[in-house]
Amino acid sequence: MRSASSGLECGYMPDQENGQISADRPAVLVIDDEKAYTKVMAMVLGEYGFDSFPANSAEDAWELLDRITPDLVLLDVMMPEIDGITFLGEFHADAELRAIPVLVVTAYTETREKAMSAGASGYLKKPFSAQQLRDSIGEFLSVENPENPLFK
Repeated sequence: MRSASSGLECGYMPDQENGQISADRPAVLVIDDEKAYTKVMAMVLGEYGFDSFPANSAEDAWELLDRITPDLVLLDVMMPEIDGITFLGEFHADAELRAIPVLVVTAYTETREKAMSAGASGYLKKPFSAQQLRDSIGEFLSVENPENPLFK
């Protein structure tokens, strides 16, 4: 479970009364079991003008979803315990969450059909460039800093 102090370090503040986290910018929930990946994604997403909320398991994601309402979810498929496709089905079963776009990000091309059938809004194959990520996110959210040399 994320502590309040980790939220403060990343630019978002937990509400002291209800535990909700408010983001200063559009929020992207990044669900991937690779911690290094979520750290890199936080850097890239920050450059694009988003607050990033990392979750390294489906359980972590559900805990965060009790505290935030993301504008977009980036979801890995291959995760321990609950895989991304199962998580996606549960996510879309929740009436409050189903309108939030989910971009499935995975190295396995054979899962694209399953992901789209489960309700994914889009699909991005790993590895991908920063430009490909920007273009994929741009289908759902406005991306800041499009001229940043990091993304060319």
